[in-house]
Amino acid sequence: MSRAWINHLHHRHVQQQQHQHQQTPQQLLPGDKIDRSMIWQIAMISMEEVVKMAKMGEPLWIPNRSDCGIGFKLNEDEYFRIFPIGFGPRPESLYCESSRHSTTLNISSHSLLDIFMSQANWKSFFSAIVSKATCLEILSSGLSPGNYNGALQLISLETHAQTPFVPIRDNLLARYCRQVGEKKWAVVDVSLDIFREFHLVKSRKRPSGCIIEDMPNGFTNVTWIEHVEAQHVTGVHPIYKALVSSGLAFGAKRWLGILQSQTDRLFSVMSNTLPFSDITVAMSTESKRSYTWLSERMVGIFNTGVSVATGNVWNIIPYIGPNKIRVLMIRNTDIPNRPVGVILVATYSFWLNVPPMSVFKYLQNQQTRSQWDVLTSSEQPLKEISRVVIGRDSSSSVSLLRLNPEVLVLQEENWDPMGAYIVYAPVHSTTVNLTLVGGDSDYVTMLPTGFVIGPDGLGNGSDGAGSLVTLSIQNLVDSNPNIVVEQPSVDTLTNLLINTVDSLMIALMN
Repeated sequence: MSRAWINHLHHRHVQQQQHQHQQTPQQLLPGDKIDRSMIWQIAMISMEEVVKMAKMGEPLWIPNRSDCGIGFKLNEDEYFRIFPIGFGPRPESLYCESSRHSTTLNISSHSLLDIFMSQANWKSFFSAIVSKATCLEILSSGLSPGNYNGALQLISLETHAQTPFVPIRDNLLARYCRQVGEKKWAVVDVSLDIFREFHLVKSRKRPSGCIIEDMPNGFTNVTWIEHVEAQHVTGVHPIYKALVSSGLAFGAKRWLGILQSQTDRLFSVMSNTLPFSDITVAMSTESKRSYTWLSERMVGIFNTGVSVATGNVWNIIPYIGPNKIRVLMIRNTDIPNRPVGVILVATYSFWLNVPPMSVFKYLQNQQTRSQWDVLTSSEQPLKEISRVVIGRDSSSSVSLLRLNPEVLVLQEENWDPMGAYIVYAPVHSTTVNLTLVGGDSDYVTMLPTGFVIGPDGLGNGSDGAGSLVTLSIQNLVDSNPNIVVEQPSVDTLTNLLINTVDSLMIALMN
């Protein structure tokens, strides 16, 4: 890149950087010989690259056959021709995962920027793929409060594939936001790992991100670009290798699918005319929102148990058995929505020769639930008493099911071709009823069980051959958080998981 061009771009941000932040000496990031002026240069080069890539079609972007032909991947020869200097050639130890997808969302660009530029909101929004996100430093917060034009952050990020069979990916990122048109914004991520020794890097992001453009009637068009270079990690289980190497596990379609389902959910919850099928219980709009937010917390708790994040609150418990089951433990004393005591979670992933939609519909069916769910196998079938639709159709919803007079089951179902899920937890009817009339939802304790269902990467994307399914079960061992966990407690939980998996496989294969 031309030094004069870099200096020209950098000069445009110097004044705003100076009046918003106290002057501090140039410091080096831990483990990286990169000063702050270099980070600015990297961010601005990356912004120009992503904006240019988003405008281009073939031959830079070619149809991705592993994604039903509706997504695109990079033509690498063309990429290195158009960006001959950029961030240099790809190391031989890494392979390319590239993808581009677009969709229309029912949310404003300003609301999206609020989510992207707040790490707490962003991690919560993308908990299905983001296991850890920490803002290390804000180099610029933008032109003014609420105006993110020119905002630049340093982020430590861990992403996961909702299975213990795929290692996490961790990156040190620069996130840069800029207005690139009258009603158009860009949020760009680029790894600062590009300056680390190659043998220390398992994955890194070349300039990636999204272009956000306001459309009529409050809608927003989003184009997402993921350009990742990754090692062929030995820790990936064989059943997940096709999904990961195809780029579908961490690609643009996965990110956009989560973003779409979350924005649809947000729109449904905040709307004064919630799509709602009331079966026996009359609820106010505020009550519907209360238990929808409660369900969101439940899914978040489930995702922390599925994740293999290094910064997680769980501790690994050794498991000796024929299956690669991961068992984690937490001694909870003060985390809201979890019971006090020792909690175990067992997680396992498996392959089914059944399309993802068929698995999802089977798990939704209350009439056949007793075939696999120990919760209902000895009880009468669960009776649905209320449902709130949180998506564009009824396949995504939050429902209350009655197990017995004292116990309800809170359940959320969400269809996403790249990662559908069904998560549920028994809850005491009294505490839930208090929440619905404005009580503190922190008092509702939950131990979620759930399934994540996605494609196996062997066919044409989400319409491919089989499914990869992850089952995760959480269980309270004892209300005393200081007890010693004995092996029989671990065996009880893992046997429950294995029996559920076996029952589900038998039912679906038949």
